[in-house]
Amino acid sequence: MSISKGNRCQLRLLKDIYEVSAACSTKSYIWGGLTIDIFEGEFLREHGGIDAFTANMLQVLEKLIGLYEKRGYLTEFLDDFHMLEVRKGDVHVSFNRLETDNGVAMWRHIGERGTLYFPVNWLDDTPRDFYDARVYTSGIE
Repeated sequence: MSISKGNRCQLRLLKDIYEVSAACSTKSYIWGGLTIDIFEGEFLREHGGIDAFTANMLQVLEKLIGLYEKRGYLTEFLDDFHMLEVRKGDVHVSFNRLETDNGVAMWRHIGERGTLYFPVNWLDDTPRDFYDARVYTSGIE
C-alpha cells in the first residue's frame, strides 16, 4: 500500500516524537484520531495534526524545545495552557502535560484549569510499531 506524502511527513514526525522524548527520558503518548490508525496498523485517512501528551513535560520542556528546534521544527509554548506546539511545514503536534500519581494519570489539557483523570495502566507500557516508527499511545480505552 502506498503512503501519501502527507502521511509520510506524519510518520517522520512520529519518529521524531519517539526519539526526542527518549532523549529527554520521558514518553509522549499519541491520542486522538491517529490512534485508530495505529491500532489498525495503517493510515486510514489524512490527518491534520497529531495530539499527544508528555509525561513530566514541564520538567523537560527546555530540552524538548531545544531538540525539536535542532531538528528544524518551530516551537511555541502556550503558557496559559501548558501546551507545546511543534511544527514543520504542513505537520504539527500539540503536546499537553501528563502527570501520574499512585496509579492515576492526570492529563492537564488546559493548564491548571482542566484535568482529565484515568488509570495509568490505560497508557502503553511498551511502544507499538507503526510502519517503521515506534509510538506510545493513550491505549485502547
